[in-house]
Amino acid sequence: MFFLYNFSLAISLLFDSLAPNLYFILLLFFLIPIFYFVTSQIVQLIVLENLHSQFSKYEISNNLTTYYLSIVKILITKRLWFQSIQVLESINNLELQDRHIYFHTIGFIYYKMGEFNLAKEYYLKTISIKQDYLLALRNLAKIYELEKQYSLAFNIYSSILLYDSDNILAKEKMLKLKSRDSRI
Repeated sequence: MFFLYNFSLAISLLFDSLAPNLYFILLLFFLIPIFYFVTSQIVQLIVLENLHSQFSKYEISNNLTTYYLSIVKILITKRLWFQSIQVLESINNLELQDRHIYFHTIGFIYYKMGEFNLAKEYYLKTISIKQDYLLALRNLAKIYELEKQYSLAFNIYSSILLYDSDNILAKEKMLKLKSRDSRI
């Protein structure tokens, strides 16, 4: 009996001395992820606030569209699709020489979101403004391939070759499409 009493006394003393350390370790395991999350959110807010303050300064500049598009590229890199569309839609005075880039960028965002019909619509607007914009043509051909409209994709790739006869990607895609669909 005496042995059990001493044993239980020793265990209780051991836990009493370890309890604060154990609580501290458990507290760290829970607080470190929370601290990391909160800190990353605060840093993201500071970065966005910096971008906003730079917007305010840049509005006086002549080439505001280029600045907006560079901000949109950052948002696209971070996969912030809706925010990038909001920034693009907030451009009030879009310069005429940049309209094709504007529509192509919106098409690209919709493509990345998986909204292929909307992306196709914006790519077609881009091509109607600037027929030789090869990036929009290539992306439109990709959409036609995804939709299994191989003859339309083939036509787009052939129009790419009209503007750039050395385009290796278009040549390869045309060969692949010919081998895939015998009707082409």
